[in-house]
Amino acid sequence: MVDKQLQSFTNDLRFPRTVPGQSLTVGNYVAAYSSDDSWYLGNNELMTATPNSQLINLTLNNGAVVSNNG
Repeated sequence: MVDKQLQSFTNDLRFPRTVPGQSLTVGNYVAAYSSDDSWYLGNNELMTATPNSQLINLTLNNGAVVSNNG
């Protein structure tokens, strides 16, 4: 699962002026963005394949604990 939050801001400000025989425009363009990511890759859980599933604790027959709380 990847949880990505994107935010952006864009502003285009112009001040056009017309003088006899010419057109003049002064302006400013601003663009800002941010990205905040949370990646959840490889974080597996063992769960029962039933409605309202529950986590499975797995212990090998030699007593080694493979997963605790899923």
